Amino acid sequence: MNPKLKPVVDTLNSFQFKVDYATLLSDVFSMLADSISNIVDSQQKEIRDEEYFACLKKYDKEDRLKLQTVTGRIFDLCSEMSAPDGEFNDWLGELYMISNTSSSRAGQFFTPFNLSRLTARLNTFNKDPHGIITVDEPACGSGGLLLATAEKMRDDGINYAEEAFFHGADIDGRCVRMCYIQLSLAGVPAVIHKRDTLSMKTYETWFTPAYCFNWMKFGRYGRC
Repeated sequence: MNPKLKPVVDTLNSFQFKVDYATLLSDVFSMLADSISNIVDSQQKEIRDEEYFACLKKYDKEDRLKLQTVTGRIFDLCSEMSAPDGEFNDWLGELYMISNTSSSRAGQFFTPFNLSRLTARLNTFNKDPHGIITVDEPACGSGGLLLATAEKMRDDGINYAEEAFFHGADIDGRCVRMCYIQLSLAGVPAVIHKRDTLSMKTYETWFTPAYCFNWMKFGRYGRC
């Protein structure tokens, strides 16, 4: 486990566990994703608020304070990726796997970030006629490969916040929220769908702040 995750894990382990650990972790991801979305997506505010308060009401006052601590630490950790020399990592994917709450029966084995980084290093980037690099991941999980790709762009001198659009999709709502949180806090313009990639049936759509704040540039790519 990355030492930076230890404070998050320690706080999670201190909960009174009126809910099971898998539910606790899902609620943490949902509440943080809802909070970020509500900053930029007023059209879905009612839906996000309903999910947020449904999660919150499961916990007493003491555990609600711990929820604030956990979400705050995750926010700070993931936000480091937006710094010019910030450390990229699939923080939430690692947290998810070490919690032993992933669904191995559904084939959920997240790619270690070092392998995602190696895969991303093999990429070369080409801009479309509008001057934008587009990246698509139809089974995004927690967003590890997308994050590694953003890191590769940064290291190549590409300002991904201005010159790239990322699209991710996954059938698991927890994965969608993890990916959304990490790409949002890394400053990546992206649209993330909860979607069956084989049938293309879409259940939810999440827009990162970097996408919304620069909609005039990236709006044409959001209709994916």
